[in-house]
Amino acid sequence: MPDRDKRKTTKKEKTNQYINETELKSLMIRINNKTFLDFLSNSFSRLDKYLTKYQLELSINNRPEYISVLEDYILRTSASILKNKKHQLMLLSDVVVKEYRKIIETKRIKDIISIMLPLSIKMRNKNILLKNIKRADKARMTKYLEKHKKSKSQKFKRALKNRIVQISERNYIDKQSYERFGEMVLLIIKNILKKPKFSGYTYRDEFYSDSTDKILRYLKNYNHNLISKINGQEVNAFSYLSQYVHNSILFIIKSKNEEKTDIETYVNTYNENIRLLYNESEVVINDKILELDLPSIKKSIYDDILNESKDFSGFDIIKIQYPEDYKISLSEYNKLKSLNSLLNKTIQITRKRG
Repeated sequence: MPDRDKRKTTKKEKTNQYINETELKSLMIRINNKTFLDFLSNSFSRLDKYLTKYQLELSINNRPEYISVLEDYILRTSASILKNKKHQLMLLSDVVVKEYRKIIETKRIKDIISIMLPLSIKMRNKNILLKNIKRADKARMTKYLEKHKKSKSQKFKRALKNRIVQISERNYIDKQSYERFGEMVLLIIKNILKKPKFSGYTYRDEFYSDSTDKILRYLKNYNHNLISKINGQEVNAFSYLSQYVHNSILFIIKSKNEEKTDIETYVNTYNENIRLLYNESEVVINDKILELDLPSIKKSIYDDILNESKDFSGFDIIKIQYPEDYKISLSEYNKLKSLNSLLNKTIQITRKRG
């Protein structure tokens, strides 16, 4: 029994490691579709608000200053909607957009309202329609994805893939799909980090965080309708995400190496400065050494050194040599010991050698 349980767990782990290209593509389309629809609905909801306020002002208050402000808002939002290519793809053809732009340039507010009101209603109805078909499409999507995973026929797989993409283009994304997409992203990062050239690096947290940040930031740029110029095939969703992860890892490695070199150069320059300062201090000490040669002793070494002490100013170390035939008595030796403290100098006395 325990062996069977182990086999089951290993099978589950293997299935979790598998990333279906069609499922990933469908998730990316739906995420982009959701953000795109949110973007559209925001601009049109703003336009609806200004239009309703404008109609109320005309019917009830009729304040000319406030009406002129609302007219400016309506003109601006209408121009932004018609200028944006995403809105054109969703709602209007190029010919219609050109005609509408001409009307907006003339600033005839009545004509603009007559154009923009049906567009805002159309957008509102489109959102309601998408929300209504969400449940039915969700069940259909899971069914087709399961068939796509199990199918061995390439023709049938291609037909299923096209059908899944069609449903994805008109459908919202739900919470479970977000979770599944997150799992796929983490698996892509994990498996790319298994490459030999990325092994041995300790900053794995930076790899994961920067890669996910790059993917979520630039996911909106993914366009499944594009055809590759290199092989003439549709853009691969897996390779699109993998390239972002790969570039992100290289960027982190490069930035960390630059930080390392900066620290090394700083440490080297600091050590060099310390070494130079140490050498300079030694030079200064050597300049303050006085070498004194006593060819003959008049009274005693002690007395002769005291007589010559007027020339010791500006020197820290005094090196004195006395004649080879001169013998120092014990009492004189004790006196010479007190010279360092008496003169506040370092006195070094040595006998001259042959």
